[in-house]
Amino acid sequence: MPNAKEHMVFAAGVGSVGYAVYCARFRREFRIGEALLATGTCVLGSLVPDGLEPALHPSHRSFGHSVSAGALSVRTMTQAWAGDDIPTGVQLLFGFFALGYVSHLVLDAGTPKGLPLLC
Repeated sequence: MPNAKEHMVFAAGVGSVGYAVYCARFRREFRIGEALLATGTCVLGSLVPDGLEPALHPSHRSFGHSVSAGALSVRTMTQAWAGDDIPTGVQLLFGFFALGYVSHLVLDAGTPKGLPLLC
């Protein structure tokens, strides 16, 4: 089972690459300050599932670690990035926070316990 450090390192990589893809997709200039903000927000998002449901025992995974929560997170990310009426900074925060959340679920899905569908 991945620990907090593994989740943070993975999310930092996902956030960095994700920001580069974000810039390319939306034809934005790559800004180091935004890249750091996106990566940091992604790392924070990756810690939320275990904050909601601490790994106190092997069967700690419920809704916060479910495929449904991941789908909700992806929906949040796509809506944040597609909303023209949402300021860019807010898009960045919501999108990369959700991306970090999903990165946590991706790592946990690779464990023998996997992820529950609903809870």
